[in-house]
Amino acid sequence: MKSYELTYIISLELARGEAETIIKEIESFIEKNEGIILKRENLVAKTLSYSVRGQSSGFFNVLDFQLNPEKLNELEKKIEKEKNIIRRMVLIKKPEKRLKMRRGEKKFKFSLGSDALKTNTLNKEDFSFTSPFAYSSVEIENKENVKKESEDKKPANGKPERIELKNIEEKLDEILGE
Repeated sequence: MKSYELTYIISLELARGEAETIIKEIESFIEKNEGIILKRENLVAKTLSYSVRGQSSGFFNVLDFQLNPEKLNELEKKIEKEKNIIRRMVLIKKPEKRLKMRRGEKKFKFSLGSDALKTNTLNKEDFSFTSPFAYSSVEIENKENVKKESEDKKPANGKPERIELKNIEEKLDEILGE
């Protein structure tokens, strides 16, 4: 069975109840022919952007279903015979592909609040989305401390100190303990 999407416009000259009976007839035809209705959208009255068969508005409906390709011609003939359907379109829907995760990609992470960890019950408020671009409060404090330290090291006149290569080597030796 293939998946299809049927979009059609029913004349607005009919009452809403009569339009819904046409929809039920189409759905029952699909089900009688071993089809499966996947999704129904509510009937909506819309103004058309251009007139179709002399009508400027109609009931707009969309129906997703699965049906054997041999039975699709019968469905189209049935819709064609219905004079109150002023426009129709049947699309073949391709199955959606599931994307595989690449190496190194991470799924979204959710963090739990401390109250939820204590009680082992989860509420809607306990979940919060952690953005990969967001910083934790500890990281923000560390960045602020680094900024303060770098500001403290600046000389009073505003010019940076000249550091010589010899001084850098001595500091590295001290740090590495050599």
